[in-house]
Amino acid sequence: MLEELGLPYTIIPVGVRGANSADLDFLGLNSVDSDMRVPALVDHSNRDLVLVETGAVVMYLVERYGQVRGSGGGTGTGLCPHDEEGKALARQWMFFGLTGTL
Repeated sequence: MLEELGLPYTIIPVGVRGANSADLDFLGLNSVDSDMRVPALVDHSNRDLVLVETGAVVMYLVERYGQVRGSGGGTGTGLCPHDEEGKALARQWMFFGLTGTL
């Protein structure tokens, strides 16, 4: 999603066995629980907002950054429709993709 939106990002690998310094830093970010949920997103342009859970991350990115800049109103452009029906259909496809059935 970050590439689709043209946003810069850094991937920080974390281990699933044994802790290293990156893992401990990640645990500090992951305030939902101590299960080291991935993916995790830190949006430095929004007061270092930390989000976990794929659906929450995708919805946030699309809603915050998915608009085509400089476009005029209408029913939506880019990845995030403005109208309720369009938003519902976009979320339907996102949730379908998140279920792993693709």
